[in-house]
Amino acid sequence: MSTTDGETVLDRLQAVKSQYRRRDLQNKLDGLANDLADLYLQKVVYEQLLDISIEITSDLQTTIQDIQTNLQDGETEAISIQVDQLETQVQEFESHIDKQISDPLSTYRSTVESMQRLNEKLSVIDSAQLTTLQTFLEPGDILSRIEFASDTDLATKIETAAEEGTNHRETYESARSELFETYFETEYGEKVTEMMSDDPPVLESFDKTELEQLYDSDLTPYIELRFG
Repeated sequence: MSTTDGETVLDRLQAVKSQYRRRDLQNKLDGLANDLADLYLQKVVYEQLLDISIEITSDLQTTIQDIQTNLQDGETEAISIQVDQLETQVQEFESHIDKQISDPLSTYRSTVESMQRLNEKLSVIDSAQLTTLQTFLEPGDILSRIEFASDTDLATKIETAAEEGTNHRETYESARSELFETYFETEYGEKVTEMMSDDPPVLESFDKTELEQLYDSDLTPYIELRFG
C-alpha cells in the first residue's frame, strides 16, 4: 500500500468516525430536546395552575445558543462538550421546577382535599369538579393527563398546556368561591376570606369567640395548623 493509498484510507476512516460521532451527538441532542420540551410544557402547566412563575436559567439558554452556533460551524468537538453541559443543565432545570412547585402544589392538593371533605357534608357543588381536580393533581407525570393532538408542533402543545392549567385553575377558584360563599355573610366571614387568601391568618389573630365559632362550624376540615 502506497503512502497516498494509506492516507486515503485513513481519511475515509476518520470521515466514518466523524459521521458516527455526529450521529451519536444528534441522537443525544434529540433526546435532550424532547426532555427539555416536556419540562417546558410542565413549566407552562404549573405556572397557570398554581399562579406562579418559573424562570429558565440563563446558563441553559446560553448553552443552547452556543450549540446552535457550533452546529452551523461544524465544530463537533465543541458540540460534544456542550451537549454534556446541556444534559447536566436539563437535569438541573428539572430539579428547579420540582423545587418551585413543591410547596404550592402541596398546599393546592391539601386545599382541594379539604374542600372535597367539606363538600361531602354540605353538597354545595358537583363533586365531579373536585374529583377531576384531585385526579389532575395526583403525583406523577402531569402531561400524561393532558390530551395533546397527534403530530402537533411544540407551539400548539404549549397553548394546550397553558389552557389546561388555566381551566383547572378556574375550576378550582370557582369551586372554592361557591363552596365558601355561604360563610361570607356570617359573623366570621372576614376570617373565612382571609383563610382563602395566599396569606392565611395565624392562630393568634383569632379571638376566643372566633375560634369557638370556627371549631363548631363545618369549616373544621379546611383548617390546617402549622408550626414554624
